[in-house]
Parts: sequence; structure tokens; C-alpha cells
Amino acid sequence: MYNASKYIRKVCIQMNNWQKINLGGEWKLAYISHGELKNAPISYNDVLTHPSTISATVPGNYEIDLENAGIIEDPFYASNLLKMRKWEQYHFFYARKFTYKPLSET
Repeated sequence: MYNASKYIRKVCIQMNNWQKINLGGEWKLAYISHGELKNAPISYNDVLTHPSTISATVPGNYEIDLENAGIIEDPFYASNLLKMRKWEQYHFFYARKFTYKPLSET
């Protein structure tokens, strides 16, 4: 018979040993039209070298990142939200490198 309590106890112990990494801060954001994407895989280097790449902030959202880059006007002002419809045809890719150092096992 399967003993779920042993499994749950093991998972809880592992969770207490998990390392938290704050991924908030500056990222890179590439926006790519649906037609340009053509189901191609997007890598970290693709995001960095794409001509549309801008600085972005996480947590956040692409509308604010586009506004901060001067690409769009404030989307939450007056009828500017209607101008956002064209962005529905884009894919947004965020990228950032970080270092992960595993905790020593005890």
C-alpha cells in the first residue's frame, strides 16, 4: 500500500531547503510580430540581439515597458487603450541571466 504521508513529509522537508532567488529587476524584452515568429524557438541570445529589444522591469507588464521605452503613449489614459489593439498580434519574450548556486545537501 502506498504511504502518502511519507511522500508528503519528504516534499515538505525539501521545500524547507529550497533556495529563493529574487528575479525582480531589470530584464530585456523583445516584441516579435506573429508573422515574424513563424513558430521559431526563441533563445536568450535571440532576445538580446533582436532589433526590438528594450529594457524591461519585472514585476511589471509589457505595456508599461513599451511606454517607458517611448514606443507607446500611456495606455491607461483616455482612448490610448484602443491603440493597444495592434499589440495583440505580437509575442513578448522576457530574458535575463542569473546565477543559481545549489544549497549543499544535508
